[in-house]
Amino acid sequence: GNGKQQSRVLFAKVLANQGKLDEACDFCEEVLSSDKSNAYMHYLLATILEEQQRSDEARISLKKALYLDRNFILAHFALANLALRSGKTIEARKHFDNVMEILSIYKPDDIIPESEGITAGRLAEIIGTSGAQEIA
Repeated sequence: GNGKQQSRVLFAKVLANQGKLDEACDFCEEVLSSDKSNAYMHYLLATILEEQQRSDEARISLKKALYLDRNFILAHFALANLALRSGKTIEARKHFDNVMEILSIYKPDDIIPESEGITAGRLAEIIGTSGAQEIA
């Protein structure tokens, strides 16, 4: 059920926030082994892998999340940032375009799903400032 999923996500986040990245990683992978279609867990695992400088693995997890949920804005956003960091500006622009396209479904005050309270308007702003400059 949803309550169980939320407590698992919370536990993984607590481990990650405590800097126990290996444990957090193992925990996510354990959850995913029994629940492969959990898009958010793939995303969470990606953010942990990214913190461990394991960008290629992070990218794979993000793509799994998007395969399960095409409109997972944060996964597109994370892929854009990964691409930017590896100097792949064309790929980054493609992912930022995906983000903006999905953002157009939302009103500026809508909270982005799974974003800890970031609004659509704020995310568009972040991309407008960071994305455009770094890509241009």
